[in-house]
Amino acid sequence: MPYEQGMNVQYDKIAQTVTVHFRGEKVTLPSKYPTMEAGMKAGEDYCRKHGWQG
Repeated sequence: MPYEQGMNVQYDKIAQTVTVHFRGEKVTLPSKYPTMEAGMKAGEDYCRKHGWQG
């Protein structure tokens, strides 16, 4: 399912962190993620827990 308008999940491979822009809020997830795939999954899971239907 496509992202909502304005939804963005960004992975920083150097810091191994994920920043999520979702429904007007910007959140950096507290954990480290060793791969982009793991980081993107965590970001999308965060959005699902906050109402995204994807």
